Amino acid sequence: MPQPHNRLRVRVADGPSAPSHRRRLLLPVLAVGLSGCDLVGSGGADGPSGEAARTSEGRTVDKAAQTDAEPVRTRTRHLPEDAAYLWWSGTLGSDAPGSAGYWVDAIVTLSPAQAQELRALCTPDGAPVPGTPEAVPELLAELTDEDFSECPGIADHVRAEGWSPRAWISAASPVVVLTLQGEG
Repeated sequence: MPQPHNRLRVRVADGPSAPSHRRRLLLPVLAVGLSGCDLVGSGGADGPSGEAARTSEGRTVDKAAQTDAEPVRTRTRHLPEDAAYLWWSGTLGSDAPGSAGYWVDAIVTLSPAQAQELRALCTPDGAPVPGTPEAVPELLAELTDEDFSECPGIADHVRAEGWSPRAWISAASPVVVLTLQGEG
């Protein structure tokens, strides 16, 4: 007994003898079928972790929150190993081919002494500017209702080659918010 095949067979009549309604229906069916094949095994709109990537203000959020310190510490300088890190990352711009820019938004919870050392960098040259950190909504949802100030002095202190940081420090707790943009 012959085994059934899992192949789609399409019979197309050639030339003017093929009814025009068949030709009009066949093209959309093939287009949908072929585009569905491209998604098989690639994760489709989902990232490799199975979570859907989303875009926020021109930034694609690739992953859920992460707590590993090393990715943040390798893109900055002078941040302590023993701090607590909570961060999100992704790509900048569109999904068009070519070099992409990357971003990381992080909450760094320091010891009170470490936070005081960083606050000292917010001197007149790096004076703090009160304001809300400019980060992805997921990060902002993690912050309490405390006042933050952007501090260029901290951003300069943590700047690593290839990355452009911005830094905000809490007025009341030992928390720094960092936003980083770079090429990888």
